[in-house]
Amino acid sequence: MDDVIKVSKDGLSGDESIIDSKMPGLSSMLMQLPNSREKWFSERLGLEAMSCDFGDPNVFLTISNDPRSTYDTRALLYKLEDSGKEMPLDHPYDQNTERYTELMSHFPTQMTIYLCLKTKMFLNVPG
Repeated sequence: MDDVIKVSKDGLSGDESIIDSKMPGLSSMLMQLPNSREKWFSERLGLEAMSCDFGDPNVFLTISNDPRSTYDTRALLYKLEDSGKEMPLDHPYDQNTERYTELMSHFPTQMTIYLCLKTKMFLNVPG
């Protein structure tokens, strides 16, 4: 402990290499202390190294749960409205907001359950 105090008084000029040269095991010892600056710095370096191994980290994902914009929710509405018939692949996109809102209002329970399950499955949320 006296060595740490002596090095801190004599060699603490912002240059960590002086401290490392006088006490070479200090950094590795501090990396083992939970919540120390050195511990978090080494963890960050490890994460950066892993991210370099996996490739470019510039990947973005946008999640939209707008029911009208996805084919599967439109297909479910079509199936509920037309007594279980499958929606054809070339079925036109419904631009009429009033009609779409009316359809969603006819089947609120089914659509709510489906959208909740879809979101949980996609985000892998337990429960």
